[in-house]
Amino acid sequence: MSEYLDRVFEAIGPGRPDGPAVADWGPVEDLLGAGLPEDFKRIVETYGPAMINEHLMLFHPGTELFNLKDHVSSRIGALKATDWGDITFRGAVPAGGGPDGLIPVIGTDRRESVFLVRAEAGGGWNVVGFAFDGGFTEFGMGFSEWLHRYLLGEDVLGPGTGMPRRGAVMIHHLPRARGGGVVERRGPARAK
Repeated sequence: MSEYLDRVFEAIGPGRPDGPAVADWGPVEDLLGAGLPEDFKRIVETYGPAMINEHLMLFHPGTELFNLKDHVSSRIGALKATDWGDITFRGAVPAGGGPDGLIPVIGTDRRESVFLVRAEAGGGWNVVGFAFDGGFTEFGMGFSEWLHRYLLGEDVLGPGTGMPRRGAVMIHHLPRARGGGVVERRGPARAK
């Protein structure tokens, strides 16, 4: 798939202790009118729903709680309802949804959002970060490379947003349904 996907799996470590959840991508992709990138799907299926490094929320399409379709639908609605003022994306008012709009896939507890968007040139995908005190920043890379760089603490949500972290990746596996618990663990030790 990609060297970056392998690097993400190495950094975070094994998937959920309760095994991967069944992921029916149909409802999310039907809502968007677009298929999502395979590396994104693999990461979500392996770890979601989860909070990574105590900030980054990873949703899942096949769970009652922290459901990706619910997140995407509500965030697209919020994009449409927002008065953007002078903030633009690719020279226009930000538009959510697929196949060519911003697809909201991740949020943070710092009021940042992560979107997938079709690259302007070619058939690939780019990642777009949005910091609520700034604007949209498009990164010419796929999701697994973006997540790898996030885990390294790089500025992948916009200028000045990086959060260098020492030690292993922290992951909180979130409950899939009501009554479930949170399982906290660390990824493998990082090389020095």
